[in-house]
Amino acid sequence: MPFFKKIITIIITILFCLSLLFFPVQALTVSNENQFSYAFLLNNNSFSIHWIHSVEKEEWVENFNVHGNVINLDSTKFKTFGAGVPSWSEEPTVIKDGWVYMDIEREIGQELVIRTVPINNYQVEFDNDLYPLMPSDFAYKIEAKKTPFINVVWTYLKKL
Repeated sequence: MPFFKKIITIIITILFCLSLLFFPVQALTVSNENQFSYAFLLNNNSFSIHWIHSVEKEEWVENFNVHGNVINLDSTKFKTFGAGVPSWSEEPTVIKDGWVYMDIEREIGQELVIRTVPINNYQVEFDNDLYPLMPSDFAYKIEAKKTPFINVVWTYLKKL
């Protein structure tokens, strides 16, 4: 009988651990045409989008923060003024290390939609790691929402 109890205990423990993978957690999710791409635990509530400007051919970075389920554009940095570049900001513009820094502080909403093309090399930065957003005919949607914990685990496993 003790052997049988050990087997049952092991099975119950394994089932419990597996069930935790499907427990919903608050995360920053990235999907493309309703297909899961990435999920990040919202421990620091911030992320960035990197891309190459199609006209200026220089890198741009936009920094976002998340409050609840709402995404806010916090700031941007870029290297050159030109097509599509903001001409003013409510906050002072700073030039440092070859970058132009602008504080924006604008509410985006519950989702951020991004269209990607090959020349722009879009990437999501989360916890100092970059994750590519591959060119697609469909827009990417970034949201702060509940998702099964296994999606977060899968994101980190893909990075290994």
